[in-house]
Amino acid sequence: MGDEHRITVEFTDPSHSEEGFRLSYDWVGRKWKWDGERGVGYWESGTFKEVVDLPAQPGTDRYRHTVTNLDHTTFYKFYVMTKENARFSDKLVGGVNSGE
Repeated sequence: MGDEHRITVEFTDPSHSEEGFRLSYDWVGRKWKWDGERGVGYWESGTFKEVVDLPAQPGTDRYRHTVTNLDHTTFYKFYVMTKENARFSDKLVGGVNSGE
């Protein structure tokens, strides 16, 4: 894994009044974990999720955010929500396989 394994999430921002966006993505796979108390590392399998809160941008246009350090053989599902009046919208959902 490295910076070369990335995807740019892009969507249309039709509003002038949003406070920001929440981008989350999940995948099934393995993650390397470190147990500092025991001084050992191990693989953890399961469904993982990352959440990124993004700032609003002035006006309306295409919004882009690049997610890096993706595993190149994994299917990722992305969710985008708009934050407005301290509440989040319904999710816009899309998925992508990051390749072989």
